[in-house]
Amino acid sequence: METIQQTVRIELHYAVHFTRQVFEVRNTVLRDVIAASGGARRAIFIVDEGVCAPERQFLQQLESYSHAHSDVITNVASPIVVPGGEAVKNGREYVDLVRSAVNAHGICRHSFVVAVGGGAVLDMAGYAAATSHRGVRLIRLPSTVLAQTTAKEYRMKREARRSQERRSQEERRRKSKQERKDELRRTKPARRGRVHFGTGNTALNQASPSRERATLQAPLGS
Repeated sequence: METIQQTVRIELHYAVHFTRQVFEVRNTVLRDVIAASGGARRAIFIVDEGVCAPERQFLQQLESYSHAHSDVITNVASPIVVPGGEAVKNGREYVDLVRSAVNAHGICRHSFVVAVGGGAVLDMAGYAAATSHRGVRLIRLPSTVLAQTTAKEYRMKREARRSQERRSQEERRRKSKQERKDELRRTKPARRGRVHFGTGNTALNQASPSRERATLQAPLGS
């Protein structure tokens, strides 16, 4: 049985935007990101309860923002508020909750799941989005320094991995080129030189074609 090894490499590119007060109506960063995908899109929001303190009026800001930019953002449901911290991703409860909302509100592969919160909430929402309909588009809005740092570190690690892959590819190409050269040296015919053939008392002295000559020697003692 013959076995071959194959390699699949996937490159993903995404933009990282820096802004403040992202849900201020006059701030169009989120609107522009969604509009760049090709027009009005359906969206569903997953929100960490840690950012929903009554004094912040965050949910009201989110609703006002979606309404003001309804020509681009079609907010199909009330925001889904989930607890923050590691508990949110330790089981299937909240992943299934997001998946059910995706199915119930017609979120397709061209729609968006917008996750707002700490790193655990972003991880949970990202997993739910990635496993719905073979992948729903995801926008991450980190609300903690740790979540922002994690995103930055991930990007730096990804760039380092790509750089290492490029170096490895260059090294493989260099080795392959050197192996081809070595193979050509081994299989290249040797240059013609002087060859002697002898049979009994007769010898044929053959040089290169340009100086070809033959001599017949008489047997010794004749």
